[in-house]
Amino acid sequence: MSSIGVLVNGASAAGKSRLIRDLGRITTESGVLRDIRIAQRATTRAAREAESLPEENQFLDGEAFYEATQNGALDVHWQRAISRDHINRYGFSMARELDGGGVVILSANNYLDWTKQAPLMQLRSEGRLMVVRVCASLETRLARLHARRPSLTPDEIGSRMADLPHYLLPPADHVVPNDPQFEGSASWELLRLVTAFRFSSRTWNHRAAA
Repeated sequence: MSSIGVLVNGASAAGKSRLIRDLGRITTESGVLRDIRIAQRATTRAAREAESLPEENQFLDGEAFYEATQNGALDVHWQRAISRDHINRYGFSMARELDGGGVVILSANNYLDWTKQAPLMQLRSEGRLMVVRVCASLETRLARLHARRPSLTPDEIGSRMADLPHYLLPPADHVVPNDPQFEGSASWELLRLVTAFRFSSRTWNHRAAA
C-alpha cells in the first residue's frame, strides 16, 4: 500500500503540534491506525524549552539547511519572516518520508503553499494528500505565544499574530477548531478525518489498480 499524506497547517500558535501529539497518543493507546507516522520537519528556528512534539523537528543552521535543499534531501521547503531581520526556514524530505508506507502526518505553518510544491501536488493528483487546517482565535493564539519559552520578542509576536489570513491560503479539505474549549475533541476529530481518508484512499487505489 502506498503512503498517504495528511498536511496539518495553520497559523502560529493554532496548536498544530499539540494536536498531532494527541493524535499519536490516541492511536498508540487504541491501536487504531498503527501505521501512522509523524514526518520530521527540518527547521532553522531556535529550539524551545518545551517543545509540544520534540521528535517533530530537526534543527539545522542556515548553511546545513541550504545544502539540504540544494542536494535534494529537502524536496519540500519554504520560509517565513518572523521579524524585520530574521527568517525561519522549514522543510520536509518527502521522498524519504513516503518510502515507508502508511499515513504520514506533516505539520506546517501558513507559509507553506502546498500548491507550489511538486511532491505534494503529485500526491494530490494521485488522491493521496489531504489538507486539514487548524484554527484558533486571536486571543487563544496570543496567549499561547506569550507562554512560549524562551520568551518571544515583541517583533516576533507581532509577526506571528499577523500570519497570512485564511482567504489568501490554498484550499483545505477540512477545518478543525482548536481553541481551549475544543482541545478535548479536536484530536478525535482529526482522527476521524484521517481514518476516513485512509479508507477512501485504499478504495481509490483498489479501483485504480483494477
